[in-house]
Amino acid sequence: MRNLLSVVFATTTLLVADSYGNLVHAQSADILDQTEPNLTTLDTVPYQASDLMTETIANVPLDLDVFCANYPYNSRCEGYTPDSEPAEEAAASSDQGGSSANSAWAIGTDISTLGFGANVTRRLTPKFNVRGAINGFTVGADLEDTDVNYNADLTLINVSTLVDYHPIQRLGFRLTGGLIFNDNKVSGSAKPSGGTFTFNGEDYNLADVSSADAEISFGSPVAPYIGIGWGNAVKPNQRWGFSANVGVMFPGSPDVDLRANTTLIGVDLTDFNSDIEAEEKALEDDLDFLTVYPVLSVGVTYHF
Repeated sequence: MRNLLSVVFATTTLLVADSYGNLVHAQSADILDQTEPNLTTLDTVPYQASDLMTETIANVPLDLDVFCANYPYNSRCEGYTPDSEPAEEAAASSDQGGSSANSAWAIGTDISTLGFGANVTRRLTPKFNVRGAINGFTVGADLEDTDVNYNADLTLINVSTLVDYHPIQRLGFRLTGGLIFNDNKVSGSAKPSGGTFTFNGEDYNLADVSSADAEISFGSPVAPYIGIGWGNAVKPNQRWGFSANVGVMFPGSPDVDLRANTTLIGVDLTDFNSDIEAEEKALEDDLDFLTVYPVLSVGVTYHF
C-alpha cells in the first residue's frame, strides 16, 4: 500500500511540473509575441520621449549645432541659435582647402568718379573683407572760370585700401572705410581772349604776358574714405557678383598754382604778381566744394 501511494505521488508531481512548464513557456511566448511587433527605434520615438532616451542612452555632452540641425523640433533646440551658419562654416573651412567657388579671393572691375578701375577682395572673417583697388582716367576739356579760359587735362590716379563690414551676412549691404592715395590734378594753359589775358579783372596784352599755365591738385595725397555699398565679392557659393558704392573722400582744399611768362618789370611786375595771386585765390574758392569729393561706383566681381 505504501509503495502504491509513493508511485501515485511521484506521477502526480511530474504531471503538475510538466503542465506548469508548458504554461510558463506559453505565457513567455505570448509576452514576446505582444512586444516584438512594437519594438521602438530612435527614429520612431516621439520627440519628448527621445529627450528621455537622449539622457539615458548616451549621457555625453551634445554638439547642439549638429544635434539641432538633425532634430530641429527637439525641445532642446527651442530658442537655440547656432553661433555660425552651416554655409558660413563650410566657407570658412574651404578657405583652408581652397575649394572652388568658396575661396577667400575675388577680383572685380568698376567705373566710378575715381576713374576706370580694377580691384581685389580678400575675406578675413564672415563679416569683414579687405579690398584693394586702383582707378585712373584722363580727359581733356575746355574750362572757363573767373576771367580766364583754359585748355585743360583732367588726370585721375587713385589707389584705395579699404575694409568692408557686412553687418547682415546673408545680405550684400556693407559699410566701408579706408584710405585713398591720390594724384588727381587738372593742368592747363590759359587762352588769351581778344589778344589779352585777364587776371583779377585786369587786362594784359600779349606783349606783356606771352603765356600762362595752371595746375590744380588736392591738398592731401592721402584721403580718408567712408561709404556704404552693396555686394559681397567673396560670398560663399557665388561665382559672379554685382557691386555698388556711394561714399565720400576728404582730400583737403584744392591747391591752385598759376604761372605766367611776362616781360613786365618794376611796379608793373608787382601789380601783375598780385593779380596772379588773386586769380589763384578765386580759383581755389570756386573749387572749395571738392574738399568733400563724392565717390560713386558700379561694377562686377568674380569669385574664385
